[in-house]
Amino acid sequence: MTGLLLYYSRMERTNRSALSGLDDPTSGQGAGNRRCIVSMLTGRDVLVQREYYREQVRIAERARLARRSKVQGDLVLRLHSLLNWLGTHLVAWGTRLEEQYEAVVSGEIVIPPSPTQPVVGQ
Repeated sequence: MTGLLLYYSRMERTNRSALSGLDDPTSGQGAGNRRCIVSMLTGRDVLVQREYYREQVRIAERARLARRSKVQGDLVLRLHSLLNWLGTHLVAWGTRLEEQYEAVVSGEIVIPPSPTQPVVGQ
């Protein structure tokens, strides 16, 4: 593939040097000559150009996928950080609740029913 690109770049330099001696494309005879030289592409030149553009599309697609994976990686990292923070705070909250209501759970303290709750069994 590298050889193909080298060939393409040499061909492009040759075309530029051939076109450099011509007049401004908007002026009369120079414009006709320029169109004539540009239209004299061989089949090989067309194939080289087509392959060059295909390679450029592949490179652009790889770059797009790399950017996308980086964004997704950043999103996963942020989500991981958020879940880590949330888990830490939930564990701390659970620990505080256990300490606060440890006596109730062990049965040492009986919580009387509130005045709004009906007393069952009487």
